[in-house]
Amino acid sequence: MKKKILAIILTLTACVSFSACDNVFPINTVDNQDEIRSENNKSKLKERETQIKSAIQEESEVQHAKIQEEPEVQESETQEESETQEVETHEESETQESETQEEPAVEKDKLPDEEKAPDGYVNDEGYYVFGTYEQDGDESNGPEPIEWEILDENENGTLLISRYVLDCVKYNNDETDVTWETSSLRSWMNNDFYNTAFDDEMKASINTVTIVNEENSKYGKFGGNDTSDKIFCLSLSEIYKYYSFEFMSSASRAGNSEALIIPATKYATDKGVFTYTITDSYYKMMLYSYSEDCVGKTGALWWLRSSGKDKKCACLVEPYGKTGENSSPFLGNDVVVYNWSNDVGVRPSLYVNK
Repeated sequence: MKKKILAIILTLTACVSFSACDNVFPINTVDNQDEIRSENNKSKLKERETQIKSAIQEESEVQHAKIQEEPEVQESETQEESETQEVETHEESETQESETQEEPAVEKDKLPDEEKAPDGYVNDEGYYVFGTYEQDGDESNGPEPIEWEILDENENGTLLISRYVLDCVKYNNDETDVTWETSSLRSWMNNDFYNTAFDDEMKASINTVTIVNEENSKYGKFGGNDTSDKIFCLSLSEIYKYYSFEFMSSASRAGNSEALIIPATKYATDKGVFTYTITDSYYKMMLYSYSEDCVGKTGALWWLRSSGKDKKCACLVEPYGKTGENSSPFLGNDVVVYNWSNDVGVRPSLYVNK
């Protein structure tokens, strides 16, 4: 650009010098041709000046246009790079999110061996997950996994009891004297529940054990013969062994345990299990040995296998965690829940190989 302008200036200078020479050194003899030549030179000079100015202006406009275009190109390139980076970042984010969503399933499959059994595992809350049973009351979405409380490890295997009251079942269908050995509840647990909750592979890890059926020491009632079962209810002595009690009466042989306030599933509640929600006033009047956390908890009525005050009633656990050999519900010590009552729930127990 500078070279072009310099050439133009030199040309102008030469032309101007030529014109000046004509004026300084006038020709004494001037004819018409000399005048015409002079006029032509002047005309050409003005035309050349106009062309030079036009060329300079065009060159300037071209340079100005280039200067304006360069930022736009750079801006366009920057925008394209930014959009590319955003797309790549978004894709990386989606990939990371996808990998994060898939991680729980992977972690579940990679549980440590000590936390896995043939067909179950220990969840984050410490419950053993094993088998399935309807619980949310919506049978269209299939049964839900059963969570089990781990009570003991002994020669029979790992002793489990369901975290929730799972169903509403009579201890015995007929209004007659009965023990655990002859009860319809025992048959239901080892047939209906057993076949519904577990597949063949799971069944292989459930142990058949000898169940000791003690007599009721308060009433002297025969508890029945010992049985061989896969699924069973806990006895009163087992409840005393595995749960702590905030209150125990040696006279009535009954006690209160906050740990025995067990909720029922919606499925069990829909089938008629009796439940009770602890109020603040009842807590202050009857359950003051518990923590205040018990207020608002809803417990259910559930069976034990031990015989009650006679062979027409079995022991049970009341909604607020009371149990004992008198097997009385929370309405009073003389009120008896008979074996054929249809508002008592069940918490199945079993031994598994872990």
